[in-house]
Amino acid sequence: MSAIAAVDDHRQVFLVVLESSIDMKLPLYYAFRMAKRVQGRVSLLYVIEPNDLTEWQSVGNLMYEQQRQEAERVLQKAAAFVHGNSGIFPALFIREGGKIDQTVQLAGEDESISALVIVVDVQGKASGTISAQWNAKLSARLKVPLIIVPNNLTEEDIQRVT
Repeated sequence: MSAIAAVDDHRQVFLVVLESSIDMKLPLYYAFRMAKRVQGRVSLLYVIEPNDLTEWQSVGNLMYEQQRQEAERVLQKAAAFVHGNSGIFPALFIREGGKIDQTVQLAGEDESISALVIVVDVQGKASGTISAQWNAKLSARLKVPLIIVPNNLTEEDIQRVT
């Protein structure tokens, strides 16, 4: 392994958990600004949550395929936003299961992840988001800082803190 590769292995990674039900520009903006500041990287995670249609396999398969396509669309859009605004090529992850379980699992598996970035809908209109499901007991399972970006901030607000 070259010295350059060894240095790259220790860069800080900001993992952004993507939501399709809420605008993700602010947490992405926060993550890539922080990554640029510390010469780090950005990773993007989309979790496909299981559907409960096991007795209707064909309907369940169709729903899964639609969820997979949505995951890929959301990831590609977010990756294009990050790269277009920062020059950073983010790592992309699609996981299946519970949002929190898969997020905590990925953060535990990938030791380069240094912070988890999630968005919170301050109006409470986006149900099912990871921030709506998070609580102190779940935070105890996480071994990296949790950064919560309220969706009512402006880019100027984020520039001030990054």
